[in-house]
Amino acid sequence: MLLILTIDGDNSTSNVIDWLLYNNTDFDRINYEELLGTEIQINSVDTKIILSNKKNYNLKNYRTYWYRRGNFQIPTKLIKGATNSECINTINTFNKDECNYVQNFIHSYLKEKTYSVNTYSDIFVNKLTLLDKAKEIGLKIPETLITTNKSNVLEFIKKHESIISKPIYNGFNFTIKDANFYFHTLLINADDIKNLPVKFYVTKFQALIPKSFELRIFYLEGKFYASAIFSQNDEQTKVDFRNYNEDKPNRVLPYKLPKDLQIKLTKLMNEIEMKSGSIDIIVTKSGEYVFLEVNPIGQFTQVSLPCNYYLEKEVAKIFENGKTRVN
Repeated sequence: MLLILTIDGDNSTSNVIDWLLYNNTDFDRINYEELLGTEIQINSVDTKIILSNKKNYNLKNYRTYWYRRGNFQIPTKLIKGATNSECINTINTFNKDECNYVQNFIHSYLKEKTYSVNTYSDIFVNKLTLLDKAKEIGLKIPETLITTNKSNVLEFIKKHESIISKPIYNGFNFTIKDANFYFHTLLINADDIKNLPVKFYVTKFQALIPKSFELRIFYLEGKFYASAIFSQNDEQTKVDFRNYNEDKPNRVLPYKLPKDLQIKLTKLMNEIEMKSGSIDIIVTKSGEYVFLEVNPIGQFTQVSLPCNYYLEKEVAKIFENGKTRVN
C-alpha cells in the first residue's frame, strides 16, 4: 500500500490520485491539516508506529511512500507565561525539540523502510550548495554574490551592469488587507543600490542572464520532461516567469534536452540523492544553458499540461507495484 503525506488543496496530489484510483492502487492520503492534535504511538518491540486521528495509520503497512508537502504533527503543549521567563522559554524549547526528533524519526523510518520518490529531507537541500555542485559538474551558473555590504554590491553592478536579487532559500507570498506581496526575483538598478544602507541583512545577488527562453524541467527517476517557456517577450514575466500573466500566459512548448546536458543534470541529481524535482535553466541568446536551481517539491502541472506529458500518470505508475518505474 502507498502512503501519501500532503496538504489540503494540493492539485498535483489530487491529479496523481485520479490515476491511482484508475489503476486500482491502494493508498492512504494524510493531509497535514488533519494531523493537528493527533495522537501518536511508537512501539520499539515491533517498530510499530501508529498515528491516530480519524483513523489509525500503521506505518509498517506501507511499501511505498510519497512525501508531497507538510509534516507529521506531533502534539505538544507549550507552557504559557511571561515571554521573558527564561525557565518557561527553556521548557518550551525542550518540548519543541522532543517533537522535532520524533518527526525526524518518522521521516527517517519511512525513507529506510519504504520505496519513496520524494523525502522530507529533500526540501532542505541548500541552493547555494547546489550551485557549487552544478559548477563542479560542468554546468554554467550565473555569477552569484552573497553579501551584507553595500560596497560589494556597487562593485558587482559595475562588473555586470544588470543584476537581480532573489531569496537565498525560498520565495514566499503574503497578503496585507487587499495588497499582495511576492518575494521572487527582482531586477536591481543603481538607484536601488544607492538607497541601501551601508550594512544590510544577508542578501543574494546574481548577474542578469539575457535569455532567449527558459526551461522548466521535471526530473523523475532518471528521465527528463522539459518545457520551453517563452517568458522574455512579456515585461511582466521577463525577469521571472513566476510573475504569471493570467490574461496572456507565456507560450509553453515541449523541449528535447541535448544529451550532454542530460548527463550533467543526472549526475547532479544523483549526487544530491534526489529522485524527483523541477529544474530551472535559462537558454541564452547564444544558445548556452545556464543552471539556476532545483525545486524538489514543485507543482509539475505547468510542465505536464501544456506539453501533454501526463506526468501525473508517470508518478502514479511508480507506485503501482511499490518499486521503481513500471514501463
